[in-house]
Amino acid sequence: MKRRDDTIRNITVKFNRHLEVGEHIVWCGRALASTESNGQKGAKAYTIFFATIWTAFALFWTFSVFTMGGGMMGFFGVPFIIIGIFLFIKAFTVTRSRAYFAVTNMRILTDAGRGLEMEYLTNITSVRTNENGKKADVFYSIEYQGEHGVIGAGGGICGLDPEEAENVRYIIESESAKAHMYS
Repeated sequence: MKRRDDTIRNITVKFNRHLEVGEHIVWCGRALASTESNGQKGAKAYTIFFATIWTAFALFWTFSVFTMGGGMMGFFGVPFIIIGIFLFIKAFTVTRSRAYFAVTNMRILTDAGRGLEMEYLTNITSVRTNENGKKADVFYSIEYQGEHGVIGAGGGICGLDPEEAENVRYIIESESAKAHMYS
């Protein structure tokens, strides 16, 4: 238990210098981060489309060369087929990384090694948990007014034990409701 307390203390210290006036940490921990905005979903769809065209052409070209008796020239297409398969794999994998999280009375703070990321609780529209065996994930949806209309995104705190995930979901929902009330 001492090790867990030391970890929580270290995470709290990590985020304390980023707190705004009147802001305090309600929950903090270490888990897996998962984020995907609408722009990233569009990029994923484009990658799948491009990978389909790329791989289909590479397969067609390689098969054509081999059937026309091109010999060793047919092996030139194999790296392009491998690149196409890699593009498919990349498009269907969810980006998750080890990260530190803090839920405050105003924001969700994330440090996944790329610098501090934050999301104001007033932008959160829904929170849900997804339990998968001994681990559970907390996902939240975000909407805010952008330059060209409403922008939607989402984030997640993944790999928690189910009881802690339910606790984090409750904390985000209740702090978000308070933030909406005072905004």
